[in-house]
Amino acid sequence: MPNRTASILQLKFWGFSENRSTAKIRLHEHSYFQMQFCLSDGCRLEADGKFYELKKNDIFLLAPQTEHGLSYRGRFKTLTFKFEAALPVHPSVLYLPDCRRNRAAISLALSIVRKTFPRKYFEVEEGVIIMPTDRYALWMEYFLSGLLADFFHQPDRPNRLVRKI
Repeated sequence: MPNRTASILQLKFWGFSENRSTAKIRLHEHSYFQMQFCLSDGCRLEADGKFYELKKNDIFLLAPQTEHGLSYRGRFKTLTFKFEAALPVHPSVLYLPDCRRNRAAISLALSIVRKTFPRKYFEVEEGVIIMPTDRYALWMEYFLSGLLADFFHQPDRPNRLVRKI
């Protein structure tokens, strides 16, 4: 079955990770979008010369070629998605602090992961990145495509489908 979302969004890789100690990912950039769902407090994002203290239920989206780095203080859990997409590249950083929409999106993403992701990879404490070679990635592509369309359409309110879920 061909990937029907390829013209909108195509996952490069994604995964769940948990850092247990202080760590720093130095400034870098890449040629694709990065979206991160924060599942706990304890991370500082530096992007385009600005700093963001990330907390549970925050979401951020980085455009391609956006210089960024992350500093973790103690235990931090996240879902990270890296993908190519037909999206605007400005703003280069879209930071969405905790709100009802984020909580609904994160809950739905975790539900998709728990129901479709190979169990042996979920909540692997050392963190894992999965290459999109299996069909479960297609579920996430459809979800992220809809979520991003909704964010860019009405960034302050979830749509009716997300509210129902």
